Amino acid sequence: MATARVKVIPPEDTPLKQLAADLLRVRSELKPSLDVISNSELSEDDKMVAMRLFEGALDDPWDPMRNPHKAVAAVVAQNAG
Repeated sequence: MATARVKVIPPEDTPLKQLAADLLRVRSELKPSLDVISNSELSEDDKMVAMRLFEGALDDPWDPMRNPHKAVAAVVAQNAG
């Protein structure tokens, strides 16, 4: 007797992964910068904050948050103080 197969539905992307995918669709050259934030030791929520800081800085060439390391550091500093 054949057994019915159970369809496994993959988990939905997290908001962080969705935001990164959206940014990469428009600007694929940002992958190394997004990897810096995604691979940081921040929590998922804090990575989202850093990603938003980075995203918000993309239109201003003088915004220091265009550097993903500075966006991560800003979140760390915010949590420390």
